[in-house]
This record gives sequence, structure tokens and C-alpha cells, in this order.
Amino acid sequence: MASKPLLVNGIPGTGKSTLAKKLAADLKLPLIHKDDIKEFFYDALATNSREESQLIGRVAFESLYVLIEQYVESEKDLMVECPFFVSFARPKLKAIISEKGVEVLEVYCVLPEPIRQQRIRQRLTEGRHPQHVAGDTSFDKNEMELAEQYAPLQLGKFIEVSTERFGETEYQGLLDVIRQNLDQ
Repeated sequence: MASKPLLVNGIPGTGKSTLAKKLAADLKLPLIHKDDIKEFFYDALATNSREESQLIGRVAFESLYVLIEQYVESEKDLMVECPFFVSFARPKLKAIISEKGVEVLEVYCVLPEPIRQQRIRQRLTEGRHPQHVAGDTSFDKNEMELAEQYAPLQLGKFIEVSTERFGETEYQGLLDVIRQNLDQ
């Protein structure tokens, strides 16, 4: 049976991590979280500049693609949470999934820009790894640039989720749709 990767994507600060952690627990799927990879490298390499943080971000993305490829090759389902740069991620992931004939389900998180910025400011003061602050470029771009950079990958089935008022009823509906798509 082929792997069915579940990608949780969206602009930074739209609620991807929170949603992905809950989904992974309820679906009993391994979760690959790009920030976990970045934080490992931040700490191991003792980085302290924005340039180093951005370099580690690129290394984390490449590591993420290797892990996705390994899961796909092992025919295991997995969940990946990441704000994918569409111009880099789409061709890389397309190559991985087309080679193995894999179906992808993408959950794309959206949020009005003022709320997204408020969430980012809040998490920067609430124990976020300091290098995330150094490497965060989402304040340097306008809403249109962010929407283009982090556009949906659309490599398979696609679900857009607004996390602004995302309660238990909406969550259960999303969970049901995902279970149907993953054949759970």
C-alpha cells in the first residue's frame, strides 16, 4: 500500500503547528515538524545571527525532503507540518510523489493578516526559540508577497482551513474528511 503524506501548510503564524499536533495525535500519525529540525540545528551549531538562522532554515527544508522521501519509500503514512516555500517545495515534492505514485492530502491554514501578525508577536514573547526570532522574515514582506511565497502546493487533494474561529465542530469535520482520504 502506498504512503499517503498529509501536509499541513500555510503562511507562518496561521496555526499549522497547533492543528498538526492535534491531528497527528488523533490520527496516530508520525509528525515531522520543520521547526523541530531547525531547533536541533540551532542548538547543535550554536547559531546567533539572522544569516546563520536562514542557512539552517534551508538545511532544515532539505532534511525534511529527505525524511519525506524515506517515509514514502517505506510506504508509511506521515504528517508534515511546514510553511512550504512553493517555488522550492512544489518541484521537490512533486518529484518524490510522482516517482512512487503517491497521493498527497494538503491542509492549508489561513488567517486574516492582522490576527496572524498578532499571533506571531505573541509567540515571539512566549518562549519561542530565540533563533526563530532572528530568522523570521514574515514581518519583512507584505501580505501579497507572503501569499505568493507560501501559496498552496496543490499536489493532490486540498483542504483550506481558516483557523480564526476553528472550534471542536470544525475540527471534527476536518478530522472526518482526512480519515476518509487516508482510508482510516
